[in-house]
Amino acid sequence: MSRRGVALPVALLALVVAAALATAALAAGRLRYLTGHRRLALAEASAAASGTVEWWRGELSRAGWTDTLAIGRPSALSSSLPLPGRLRTRDTVVRLGPNLLLVRSTGERIDADGSILAREELEGIIRIAP
Repeated sequence: MSRRGVALPVALLALVVAAALATAALAAGRLRYLTGHRRLALAEASAAASGTVEWWRGELSRAGWTDTLAIGRPSALSSSLPLPGRLRTRDTVVRLGPNLLLVRSTGERIDADGSILAREELEGIIRIAP
């Protein structure tokens, strides 16, 4: 083969290798972006749940909670804690004893289309004054 006959296959091979490297780099970058986006969503959901548990800890211990909730039976709480746009929490309380409550908060980070990006559930025990 002459030099001119080898140049075309070598050039095509170099273009294929360069395209494969560019595709791999773009795929790796997209994977890193999506991983970071999911981690951020999980951190936001965790912060919402943690903040809500602490808010209920202050509210229920300070108010001297005297509900007639039976021991071991969960009850839903309606949170009045303001949260940023795409975060929501679902809160429940369970009476563990006469002066002991368990507050459970599930924080969720919602995507623009309404699907759940991340969910974190946290609990806190509250001792209330008799």
